[in-house]
Amino acid sequence: MASIYNDLGVYNHDLGILDSTFYYYIKAENIYREIGDSMKMGELKFYQARVLFEKGLHIESESKVASVLQVLNNYPFSPIPFEANQLMGTCLLNQNDFEGAKKYLLEALALMQKDAKQNKILDLNRLKMAKSMLYYNLSEVSYYLEDYKEVTKYASTGLSFIIPEIPSLLKSVLNSGIAKAEFMDGLKSYSQTEFDYYIKQLENTYDEAAILTNSYVMNEMAMTIASLYLQDKDSIQAFNWAEKVYQLAVDRNIKVDQKNALEFLVSHQHYDNNSRVKEIITLSNDLAELDYATRNRFARIAYETERVATENDELRNVILMVVVTSLIIILGLSVGVFIYRLRNKNRELSFIHTAYMPVRADLQSVQSM
Repeated sequence: MASIYNDLGVYNHDLGILDSTFYYYIKAENIYREIGDSMKMGELKFYQARVLFEKGLHIESESKVASVLQVLNNYPFSPIPFEANQLMGTCLLNQNDFEGAKKYLLEALALMQKDAKQNKILDLNRLKMAKSMLYYNLSEVSYYLEDYKEVTKYASTGLSFIIPEIPSLLKSVLNSGIAKAEFMDGLKSYSQTEFDYYIKQLENTYDEAAILTNSYVMNEMAMTIASLYLQDKDSIQAFNWAEKVYQLAVDRNIKVDQKNALEFLVSHQHYDNNSRVKEIITLSNDLAELDYATRNRFARIAYETERVATENDELRNVILMVVVTSLIIILGLSVGVFIYRLRNKNRELSFIHTAYMPVRADLQSVQSM
């Protein structure tokens, strides 16, 4: 029954009906809980976290991912930690915690590199796809950290894993990452940039995502295009693209994206009391960050604390093994030395006894005379 609920969740997810998707994943998880299958519970929790992220509920998604990582920490051959660490990184990226995001993405990369030589968790093609997506996410973190050279490096590395089986949209997204990084790097170094060339790549990626009805990529591309037009001093085009983001968010009922689009519009348009509106936006964001910092990181902190405790236990076990092994070696050497000395002593006694035998025979002969 659990697998049926899971399949229904996948079916509704493909249709973009996220509420029903979440419902069926919860139903499947509850059945696995009843039969005590922790690994399947962890997997279903991850699918729920992914739905929450797509709904724009990044904090809730982060909390659920933390619980997933706690559960699946005991299942080293599950592929879910690859994606879960990536999702955690993306959640943190959306909370502007760029260093935290990079930490989790690099953790995912380390897991993939570990499996790359053996392919016990993912086959080669699936691993290449996972790496391509991971390097895209790393390039996004670097973009927000304004390290545009690193953006190009990560995105180019992601492209090196592209194979025919990988969706072409991922290749387009990686190329768009390079395009926006090169444009911003040109602005940063006051170099002349071919804006039309770069913006066309992003617009083509948006169109490709629209054909595939990939709303997430559409939103990301449209918001980036709006920002780049603003950098190019073309406010009309910037606001047009921001309006697209807003309408897309309304159609999908994604409140966070609606808020971001409206903030972009009201922050850069000219009207009376513009400074007051900006102040309200800043205060609202500050309060949200404060709430996030004080209430919503507990699940992630619990996971990281438990992981440190586990690592400490493992380290203590390693130290204990080293100490025990050392004692065994020392004891073995001591016994060996003792046996060696005992054998030498026996040889000495044997030699003395052998040397004394002729003398003793002579003495006995003399006495008999």
